[in-house]
Amino acid sequence: MEPLETLDLGYALVQVLDATPEGFGVDYIRSYIVDAGGPAVAVIDTGPASTAEAVAEAAARAARGRRVEVIVTHVHLDHAGGAARVARLLHARGLEARIRAHPRGAPHLVDPASRLWPAARKTLGELALLYGEPEPAPAGVVAETGDGEEIALGAARLRVLHTPGHASHHQSLVLEPASGGDEEKLLFTGDSAGMYDPLDGGLAPTTPPPLRLDMYRESLRRMKALGPGRVAPTHIGVGPGEVLELHERQLDAWEQAAREALEKGLTAEETLQAIAGRDAYTRRLYERLGRSPYGRLMLILSVHGFVDYLKRLRGRG
Repeated sequence: MEPLETLDLGYALVQVLDATPEGFGVDYIRSYIVDAGGPAVAVIDTGPASTAEAVAEAAARAARGRRVEVIVTHVHLDHAGGAARVARLLHARGLEARIRAHPRGAPHLVDPASRLWPAARKTLGELALLYGEPEPAPAGVVAETGDGEEIALGAARLRVLHTPGHASHHQSLVLEPASGGDEEKLLFTGDSAGMYDPLDGGLAPTTPPPLRLDMYRESLRRMKALGPGRVAPTHIGVGPGEVLELHERQLDAWEQAAREALEKGLTAEETLQAIAGRDAYTRRLYERLGRSPYGRLMLILSVHGFVDYLKRLRGRG
């Protein structure tokens, strides 16, 4: 697999890989490889199991014999479904590889068959089969991260930020110079700051149930405080740091639309169309992802997340 592009931050090179499985219908999943000249390179989100071989090949080529830190933002199939397989393939090439995950997510990488895979089959249907069933990772290969932990990569470091909301086991990673200099920071957001399309600026939440919108907003505020120059979400590509501010405001429009949907009894599709009609950022992404039934499903699930969250709030009221 050749990178779609390589970002040169001065203190690190970041390869952007397309980890979208064949048959998805639109360009959707990114995996990132970070090389700062140190004793290890990092892979941020491997993508699903079905594209693990290509990601592992790219990681091995970048590593050139060095250790590989496989870091997942969370354990959902499109982000970490390939993590165990990538680690196994790297080990088969004689490379040391370790998987790092949020403490609440790490057990699901060791035993995906108990809860992770059945839940994915129920929520995603045939899309889960397209992603592929994740392999179990040996317990000794998986390490739990700490909030604020720093991972040394030579001239750069990755700082871990636990960012719940999209999922309780979500974490984001800020790439910054190890020297503490003022060079541009790159923030790997996973699903904590929405989906962003660099081609036309399309932007929308990735908020399937069980969304915790209060936590999601707080995580956004924490990420904004880091002052990243650019953000690198797993869906769909790299954007300016201002995406965080745009997305924070966008959440208000989505929450209001979800309230109206509850009051009027609208379907998720009707709610999505209403949001797209009033929010240009959502509309652009809707027009792109809507070309694929799986892409449309991702947006529909985001609507369900907001509606489900408001229902739970009412139930506690």
